[in-house]
Amino acid sequence: MKKYQLAELTSILETRLFGNENVTPSWKVAIYYALNLSAGNNLVIQWTKHKQWNIDHQYRGQKSVLKNKDNVVTEVEIKKINNDSIKIIYKIYGEQACINLERQHFDSVLWRKKVKGYNSLLVNKTERDWIFDEFLLQSNVIKTTSRSEKYEALSKLLMPIRRVYRKLNIDIQKRYIETVIGAAIFYLPQSRQNFSGFASIGAIKQYLTKGNLVK
Repeated sequence: MKKYQLAELTSILETRLFGNENVTPSWKVAIYYALNLSAGNNLVIQWTKHKQWNIDHQYRGQKSVLKNKDNVVTEVEIKKINNDSIKIIYKIYGEQACINLERQHFDSVLWRKKVKGYNSLLVNKTERDWIFDEFLLQSNVIKTTSRSEKYEALSKLLMPIRRVYRKLNIDIQKRYIETVIGAAIFYLPQSRQNFSGFASIGAIKQYLTKGNLVK
């Protein structure tokens, strides 16, 4: 399994485990590190001259690769093997695969590596157990959907809103709806599959007059 695929699997698992909670970035990287160990990738953890941990930089770099990929990892499910081991079943480009993740894959290097004046890199032992126990709690019930389903959800939301929007004659209400939908579009995952590359005449006119379009 390639590292950018492990990065996407990490992102899916992190979302399902912690939802919209304010997750410490180091937890995400800890999961990414553990998945790499499980896949046979021995990552060296170092503090760089840029005052950041190299594995954190690597994880963010692999996630950026996903911007040019479409639905790499989908249909993820967690199955409990025992209290110290789980099996993660998923589809990668439509083909089913699996990876075993063990508590020990959250290696002690995660809390041994420290830099004077900075916090430890990822997690302490208590956090490690908390994260893994969350995997156990969610086992046999998690089944993620592909990124494209976010687009489907937004499409379903737009149908009734469109009728309401057309009936409005108060500008401030219409502008508010435009802002809300614009924010929803902004936070959609990058995927060439779900963007046609075309722009409406209205959007082009707005760009020519204001030049402030993001997507």
